[in-house]
Amino acid sequence: MLKLGTAVKRAMLGVELNEITCDARGFRVDDPAVKARIETIGSTFLHGYDAALADGGVKQLSASLGLVESELRGFAFEGAAMALTLLDHVSARQRSRWKAFVDGPGTPHVYMVHIGAGWAFARLPRGHARLERFLTRCDEHLRWLVVDGYGFHHGFFDWTQTIDQRERPVFSSPYASRAFDQGLGRSLWFVEGADVDRLVARVRTFEPARQADLFSGVGLASAYAGGVDEERLACLSDQAGAELPQVRLGVALAAMTRWNAGNPSPRTSAASKVLCSSSDTELGQLGITLLDEVRNAWSNNVPADPYPNHYEQWRAQLRSTTQRLSSAC
Repeated sequence: MLKLGTAVKRAMLGVELNEITCDARGFRVDDPAVKARIETIGSTFLHGYDAALADGGVKQLSASLGLVESELRGFAFEGAAMALTLLDHVSARQRSRWKAFVDGPGTPHVYMVHIGAGWAFARLPRGHARLERFLTRCDEHLRWLVVDGYGFHHGFFDWTQTIDQRERPVFSSPYASRAFDQGLGRSLWFVEGADVDRLVARVRTFEPARQADLFSGVGLASAYAGGVDEERLACLSDQAGAELPQVRLGVALAAMTRWNAGNPSPRTSAASKVLCSSSDTELGQLGITLLDEVRNAWSNNVPADPYPNHYEQWRAQLRSTTQRLSSAC
């Protein structure tokens, strides 16, 4: 039986499994295997969320997350990060759960942990303003992943407004709008049931200036969440057109995220081969190497121009290098 404190927290903050099924969300999913994959990801996310909401401490949380299948574990860490961020913002005392998590057991999954924090701000009162303040306390290179998670949540839970009507929150930083679209692009993979034809057509309904970031999100989801065979991945490559380098960037980011966490996936491997003509290991190591180079340049006061921030400088270098590797094959 749940402790009273946990029961109260569940009543206030709980997310039920039936909230995130494809049918409940109104997603267009034609392939039963894709539907099963999406809902498995959702239930894994909720496992991590509920484990963190119980607030039994880092050791207990780590043990619970460690029981999750390796290939899916990143989604559990993402869910745990959402819960810890929510607890930090509703607690009258302890407000360092997320920071302790990202500096402790969440370190290998640091990218997913930042994305998970973004989910939380979409559910908090005055969440947009709280998100803006939170960004100022985050790692300069990774803070935009929080906005990415915020964008994903908006697409996943409010796709009629953000995808059909193409509405987007107004941010104090212009780049935050781009990071929002990167997460929104990831959500399209779920909303459209990984149907490549519908996905590409949907992205094309957005204004041209937004499509590059949306396509990078689609690429990341195709490799990290996956769910389609190599033939459909090849169709994505064909249909992306001039935005194929953005799709490849997303694939590289997925490979890097998994390589850093030590949870490889045959889905990421397939997307790396089909879309980037590379191995997921090669792309993962490349992403980490380039991020380290950008961090070192920043610490040595090397200007990042013409990039708006170090995060985009890293993305640009990863995109161009991935494109060069793909074109050489």
